Amino acid sequence: MSNAEDALLIEVALRDSRHVGVIMALDRMMLLPVNEEQLQVAMRDLELVKTFINTNLPSGLRESARAMFVEHGRLVANHYRTHLASEV
Repeated sequence: MSNAEDALLIEVALRDSRHVGVIMALDRMMLLPVNEEQLQVAMRDLELVKTFINTNLPSGLRESARAMFVEHGRLVANHYRTHLASEV
């Protein structure tokens, strides 16, 4: 299965989970943090989604999902560092 197919299956599994916290976290994860409060929310959202992935996603998709969310976590961290540097 390709990464694009995995990504689609992962998103469908998360959004169809009926887990309101996970669905809301996914929506918030579309926005990159610009202050400390938003960074803390993003970190909690990543942790919530990670826990859901590890406990509810089919084993065949877990590794791809972990890689996606590690990549997203790095994107958030890099964006936040860049945003902070531009304010100084």
